[in-house]
Amino acid sequence: FKQSDFSSHFTVASHDHKRAPRVASDFLAWQATIPDGRPYFAFLNFWDAHAPYRAPSEYLSAVRGAEGTVVDRYHASIRYVDHEVGVMLGELARRGALDNTIVVITSDHGEQFGEHGLTLHSNSLYRQLLHVPLLVVYPRGVPAGVRVTAPVSLRDLPATALALVGVARDSTGIEGRSLAPLWSGGAAPASEVVSEVSRH
Repeated sequence: FKQSDFSSHFTVASHDHKRAPRVASDFLAWQATIPDGRPYFAFLNFWDAHAPYRAPSEYLSAVRGAEGTVVDRYHASIRYVDHEVGVMLGELARRGALDNTIVVITSDHGEQFGEHGLTLHSNSLYRQLLHVPLLVVYPRGVPAGVRVTAPVSLRDLPATALALVGVARDSTGIEGRSLAPLWSGGAAPASEVVSEVSRH
């Protein structure tokens, strides 16, 4: 058994972030090196749905309004990331790894396009910024097609993932509560949903 290396290997040489296909292909290349049956954790950050929203032209033409607005570019970028994530998950399925993989898709913030006289993010606590997608896919532990309408906090994701693999939260020191009762017909977890913003 080899100890895990928890040191950070993340470096940014410039503001030219990797595009979605590169993020996905780098992950798939790394995942292919994991010995069968060995657990792993991967955090993938897809930047393409972040300003300045530069999706390939075919995605823009699929959503473009009469003027090709910034909102059109945003929607095209989301569509682009969605496609690339689908391709990546398809490859994991082809490898036989997807049924044994917990997939969480979420975002750290939403975006404003003039609502409340504001644009971008990090400047308000309006719903446009706080209400983000959250998908949890794990065929062995999460029923398909269930939609939870109760507000939840992203701080509960670590506890949720640990619960799905059978690790008791109390044994880890991790805060938050598992969201599993929400899709099993139980009550909402007792975690607070807190947001804050500070001036730059």
